[in-house]
Amino acid sequence: MQETTAIKPASACWKTRLADNWVRLIDAFIDKLELHKLGFSDTIRENEGRPPYAPAVLLKLYLYDYLNKMRSSRKLEKNAAAI
Repeated sequence: MQETTAIKPASACWKTRLADNWVRLIDAFIDKLELHKLGFSDTIRENEGRPPYAPAVLLKLYLYDYLNKMRSSRKLEKNAAAI
């Protein structure tokens, strides 16, 4: 006799896996902040080179790495490259 397993909908799996994940908390927290009032300004795109990262994205990455005890800028860079 074959054994069957129930498959959860993708949304249910997503919610259960990430409900207690720091990434979701940091993402929501930074998105609620008014970064302009805190002194963050939009980046100006130059005609040459790659476009700059958004300040909110860099702040999220820095805060996540800080909470995971990665305080070295080299480790931060290595972690960002792995994403």
